[in-house]
Amino acid sequence: MTLVNSILHQQGVQNEYRVSLGIIQLGIVELTMGLGFLYALFRGGVIRAQVPPLRTHPILVWILLPFGIGGLFGIAGGIMNGNELKFVLSSAREWFAFPICVIAGYRLIGRPKTAWRMVQVMLVAGVLTSVALFYSFGAKTEATQLSGNLNQVRGIINYYNADYASIAALTLVFVVLTRFPLWTPWICIPIGIFCYIGYAATLSRVGFLILFFGTASSYLLLTKGERLRKFLRSIVFIPLLFFACWGALWVGDQIIGRDFAGKVTKHIESLLPGDREGKNEKAWDSRLGGIQAELGIWLRNPLMGQGFGAGETEYLSGRTSGSASIKHNSWTASLSETGVIGCAGVAVMVGSMMLLGYRMVHARTDRVSVLVGAMGFFAGVIMFLRCSGTMALTSRAAIGFGIVCGLLIRAREMQETELAYARQGAYHDPYFDQQTGLLETDYGYGMGHFGTSN
Repeated sequence: MTLVNSILHQQGVQNEYRVSLGIIQLGIVELTMGLGFLYALFRGGVIRAQVPPLRTHPILVWILLPFGIGGLFGIAGGIMNGNELKFVLSSAREWFAFPICVIAGYRLIGRPKTAWRMVQVMLVAGVLTSVALFYSFGAKTEATQLSGNLNQVRGIINYYNADYASIAALTLVFVVLTRFPLWTPWICIPIGIFCYIGYAATLSRVGFLILFFGTASSYLLLTKGERLRKFLRSIVFIPLLFFACWGALWVGDQIIGRDFAGKVTKHIESLLPGDREGKNEKAWDSRLGGIQAELGIWLRNPLMGQGFGAGETEYLSGRTSGSASIKHNSWTASLSETGVIGCAGVAVMVGSMMLLGYRMVHARTDRVSVLVGAMGFFAGVIMFLRCSGTMALTSRAAIGFGIVCGLLIRAREMQETELAYARQGAYHDPYFDQQTGLLETDYGYGMGHFGTSN
């Protein structure tokens, strides 16, 4: 699922080769996702039993339950409010893709070694996506030369699921800063820079924010005693990333011309607060219309929203504006379609990735938990920024972020089980709280510098 999703061209393959069942359209993404989900249902119990946890992590329920309720609200509201059926079905397809992929990522991880390999698969997917983005960038240079319009190049972000590149890039930033024992630095550094520039090649303003805040947030994963030492190391590595991006921009300017570098600089400056110069718009101007429209739709029924397809139906009927930015803020989009419960499901999923990832890294029980935790933390940061500034709730994004979320929860279960057994000192006698009956873990337990087992 992950490797296919990382290189699948949206317009040239996914939208071209698909089956139409009336108004329902199913492509390669839906096929691979469906097969993965069925395999997880029938074989997931056997796979998960390889390392049985002491309990199912409660965050799994707190993600799936509001997603399920919100999805039912979305379908019921879409039908009752007369939303166009094709928008109801397409929105439902994108929405339910997330719980499906969370379940697949959770149930198909049997052992810590499987989780370790899955992280490596994600890194390979990031490299493959970066190659595809560079290729698409090169293919669009001539059109950009002729038109002088950055949108020719910016459109490549719609061709692929570019966030594999950002997840790989930020994970490798963490690996290099902490000297994590993944691969040799002479492999990690070039691959990290390659993925970093590959993602930046989309010229997405949200993408620039993801790279900036994602890199800055890596310091949160460092323990207090290491932060100064790692900061000194970053004085060398972070400028290396900057000059690599600057060099790539210079090369693009030499190839495309037409003041390409100057236009990209103005593109980035539109993210900064301050006075407007002439007719130059700020980055958020293109999003405000859709946000206001979706909030207005939501306020008609704050609990349930107005159902799937509400924004598109409202615009086509002439009752609202902001079509270009409908669903480009996933918080207001989920509120308008599924109400507060559905939006809460998205928030819990995103927040749990950051929180669980942070705790897993700082618990430092073993290399697997640290690496999975770091990748999950960065995936949460990326998903939060994507939900805040672009169309994030899609089936292709679900395969990436949903699988990472399920993987993270499963790895956390295994880590908590290991912590409980280690605290008790015997494999057969974990410690439970006498009043609640719940497993009590000791987050202070450690195994040295990232441990030795995987």
